[in-house]
Amino acid sequence: MVARTDQKWSAALIRRMVRLADQKMSTAQIAKALGLTRGQVLGKMHRLGLKTKNPPREATMVTRTDQWSAALVRRMARLADQEMSTAQIAKALGLTRGQVLGKMHRLGLKTKNPPRKWLNTALVEKLTELTDQRLSASQIGRALGLTRRQVTYRMRHLGLRMNPKTEWPAGQAEKIPELINQGLSHGGIAKALGLTRGQVLGKMRRLGLKTKNAANPKKGRRRKMAHLESAA
Repeated sequence: MVARTDQKWSAALIRRMVRLADQKMSTAQIAKALGLTRGQVLGKMHRLGLKTKNPPREATMVTRTDQWSAALVRRMARLADQEMSTAQIAKALGLTRGQVLGKMHRLGLKTKNPPRKWLNTALVEKLTELTDQRLSASQIGRALGLTRRQVTYRMRHLGLRMNPKTEWPAGQAEKIPELINQGLSHGGIAKALGLTRGQVLGKMRRLGLKTKNAANPKKGRRRKMAHLESAA
């Protein structure tokens, strides 16, 4: 980079820079005309208290007042009544979706959501049937030819829940205290009852039961520390 020297920034060069700035040239254009860097020009103009006059930007978009005529607003309202989306309305009017959304918001208009194409009786019945079989979203998706996200979206819209609460077989809950007394862990109890560990944990929490290991959670830690100390 050229060093800042008095010789570089002579009075003639400064006058020329000022003239170029008056011609509404940008700092990059001034720097190119003077054979300097943009940083040098910016620094000198800042020290002298000069500013470039930004050229007026050409109007690339019609102003909102001219764009939104009464006829255009009425046409937009008619398209909204036809259950068209904001993107479709924008395309029909030759506008952007943001312009349509903003105008509709200011006027208090809303698009009428069209009925979902996937919402049909056959699909709802099949989805409900597969959900009752306690299948995962991925398994249901493979059966219906959908992605996992599509399945979860449809289930949430229909109010369906994955893996509904399991009905405990009669007499199963009464076996839990006996298995606890045998010193089994949650996993051992779940294996003995043919259930998952989460199901056993939830049932024991609701019944206020705890395994013997849960009464002294640091027992296993002390045993491990003693083993490490003896090994050392």
